[in-house]
Amino acid sequence: MSDPKRDGSTQSSQNSSPSRDDQTTTKENVRKKTTLRVACWNHFTKFMTKEGKKRARCNTCDVTYTMETTSGSTTNLNNHLKACLKIPRGNTSNLKQLELTFVKVSQETMDLSTWVFDKDAVRKALVRMIIMNELPFKIVEGEGFKYFLSIACPRFSLPSRWTIRRDCLDLFNSMKSVMKNYFEKDISRVCLMTDIWTSLQMISYMVLTAHWVDDEWRLQKRIINFFPISAHRGESIGQAIGKCLRDWGIERVFTITVDNASANIIAIKYLRKKLNH
Repeated sequence: MSDPKRDGSTQSSQNSSPSRDDQTTTKENVRKKTTLRVACWNHFTKFMTKEGKKRARCNTCDVTYTMETTSGSTTNLNNHLKACLKIPRGNTSNLKQLELTFVKVSQETMDLSTWVFDKDAVRKALVRMIIMNELPFKIVEGEGFKYFLSIACPRFSLPSRWTIRRDCLDLFNSMKSVMKNYFEKDISRVCLMTDIWTSLQMISYMVLTAHWVDDEWRLQKRIINFFPISAHRGESIGQAIGKCLRDWGIERVFTITVDNASANIIAIKYLRKKLNH
C-alpha cells in the first residue's frame, strides 16, 4: 500500500515545477528581448556628455536619449525606432542635393532659387519659434504638430521636449557669450532701465534692460535679466543690479532709469559708489 503523504508531496512538487512548454516560452521571450537589444545598437551610438552622463544618439535623425538606467533597458530606443524608421525620407542617399524652390523676394514677387535640406537649420528654426512665441517644450510631442511636420518636412525627425529644452539653453548661452564680448569690447556706454513688481503669488520680480547706440547709430535694446528678488529694500536692489552687471561684464554705465520709489534712491547711491570704484 502506498503512503498518501508521500504521494501528496510528489504530486505537489510536480505541480510547482514549471512545465517544458513554460520553460520554452520563457527562453523564447528572453531570446526576443536579447535580439531586440542587440539590433537596437545597429541604429544608435553611445556617447558621453560633458557632464559625464551616458546617452545614445540615433544614427538616422540625431535624436539623443539617456542611458542612465540601472537595468540597461532599451525600450525607449526601440519605441523611437518604430516611429523613426516609418518616416518617409525620400532619397536619403544624398541629403545635401540641391532642389529647386520658390523664394519670396517681396510681398508680390517670388523668385526661383535652389534649396538644400539641412536638419540642423530646421532644428534651430524650431528652437527659435518656441522661444519667440513662448511655446511650451511639449509642443514637439503633440500629435497634431507631429502630423503637420510629417507633411511639411517629412525628412526631419522631431526631437523630444528634453532635447528642445537643452537646445534652448544652449542657444541662450551662446548668444549671451556673444553679447558679453560685445559689451566688453564694442560698447562705450550702456544705459540701464529697471523695474520691480509683485506677482499674484506675492513674489517680487526685477527686470533689467540695457539700451545703447551701435556703430551705425541705431538704438538697441536687450533684456539682460529677469529674476525674483528677495526684498524691496534699496541695498538689496542695488546688490541685485550689481551682481547682474558683473555677470554680463558691464563696467561702463551711462544712466540708470528707475521709478520714484524711495528704495530706488538708496539703490542708486549704492550703485554709484560701486561703479565709481
